[in-house]
Amino acid sequence: MVDYKKDTIQLRLDRYDRRIRHSNWIGGGYLAIIGIIATGLFDDIPHIFLSLVVTLVVLGGWAAATVRVKYDWASTQLKRSVKNDSSLTNESKIAADYLELPSRAEIAWDTALLLLTIAGLTLLIGAWYKVFTCCL
Repeated sequence: MVDYKKDTIQLRLDRYDRRIRHSNWIGGGYLAIIGIIATGLFDDIPHIFLSLVVTLVVLGGWAAATVRVKYDWASTQLKRSVKNDSSLTNESKIAADYLELPSRAEIAWDTALLLLTIAGLTLLIGAWYKVFTCCL
């Protein structure tokens, strides 16, 4: 387990920036699923599969966007605190107000990853369902 209480301001800003970049990759995963669906490969699988995938993509996209916004806002607040307090530098220890990572952003992060995984698996199950039911 990482001890975030020992972070410097710069290390915390780097952590926020890394999570923002990772949320972009998760968004890219959702776009890839949409692109695969748009090819028409899955037009003749039961619509329940596509409906479920689209629902998961919408909810997961919302979660990934929440991650991005929450971490971006946390970064902005931390940068403002350094700018407004001349005694702080990027090498200063993290202030008590910023000890924990944004909790809702972490929940959204876990949700975005989970929904992306479920959406991908649902699409795979739909594809294999099509294979096994075509010839029976």
